[in-house]
This record gives sequence, structure tokens and C-alpha cells, in this order.
Amino acid sequence: MALPLTQSGVTAVDEASEVLTEFECSDCLVKVLLVDDNPNNMRLMAEASHDLNGVELNIAPTLELGLDMLTSYQPNLVLLGKRLAPQEAAETIHAYKNIMAESARMIYCLMADFVLDDVDCILPSELSDSDVAAIIAKAKGMADV
Repeated sequence: MALPLTQSGVTAVDEASEVLTEFECSDCLVKVLLVDDNPNNMRLMAEASHDLNGVELNIAPTLELGLDMLTSYQPNLVLLGKRLAPQEAAETIHAYKNIMAESARMIYCLMADFVLDDVDCILPSELSDSDVAAIIAKAKGMADV
């Protein structure tokens, strides 16, 4: 299922804050793991984690490091980029989910221009402020308080 992303004139931080109030989870911590080597996506995620309360970000520039960080970091939200082909993406998500089968619920998002059934949402391979705000708000709503 693809996550609906808004494109209104409201700033990304304001939008996320509004969604967070709906979930009444403004003080919970969401651990985000960005597996991507795109500097623009890294910058956007770093800015968002700095601007929004309760967001902790770790970045893995390689798939292998991302896999290692799953067990040590135990994120609530995994954003998988790296411009993967559909088969590579499916194999990576399957491997990630197998590693963390016993853990708490995680949201897996793929940054791609194709649809993959094994993920919770599809985001553009080049993230925008509103993409980041929407997915973090979604993760906050599903995180344990």
C-alpha cells in the first residue's frame, strides 16, 4: 500500500506536527534508518530529524551496513533507497525482514519508481520535505508509546 503524501503549501514540519497531534504521540521516539547513498536524501532526513521532536536518525550508505544496523539499532522505520532494481529491492527487503522477524513492528519504505508488495509504502527516489514529514508522522503514529 502506498502512503498518500500531501503537497499543500503548509511547511513539512507543521504538517508533521498536525499529524502527530492526531496520534497523540508527540513524546514517543521514532528510530529511523536511512539506507541510501544519495546526499540530498541524507540531508533532508538529517534536517527532519533535527526539526521534529522524538526522531532519531541513523544513516547506512550501503545495503550491507543497513543490514548490520537493523539488529544493533532496531529502527521503527527503514527507508531503503540506493536506486535498486525491482529484483534487488525485493531480495533486500526479504533479507531485512528475515533478520528482524522477531522484533517490534517496523515500517519499510522503498524509494523507487516501481511498486513492490513487500513494503509498506513507496516514496520517490528523490525525497522532498513533505515526503519526509509524512512518513515520519506515519511512523510516529505506529510507534510504541
